[in-house]
Amino acid sequence: MKEEEEYLVDAITLENKSHAAAAADAAYRSERKRVFDFIRRRVRTEADAEDILADVFYQMVASYSVIEPIEKITSWLLTVARK
Repeated sequence: MKEEEEYLVDAITLENKSHAAAAADAAYRSERKRVFDFIRRRVRTEADAEDILADVFYQMVASYSVIEPIEKITSWLLTVARK
C-alpha cells in the first residue's frame, strides 16, 4: 500500500511541475518584454535587468500552485520585480 501512495504523490508532484512549467512558459512568452522594460528602467545595466528578470520568473515557478494559481500574472510579476 505504501508504494501505491508514493506513486500517487510522485504523479501529483510531476503533474504540478508540468503545470508550473507550462504556466511559466506562457507567462514568459507573453510578459517577458513588459517585465524586462519595467526592470530596465530601474537598474543601471541590461545585465542586471536580465538577472532580475530571471529571478522573477524563477520565483513564479517556485511559488506556483495548482490549488491557488496566480490570477493576475502581470501584476504579480511586476510586484515581485519591484522587490
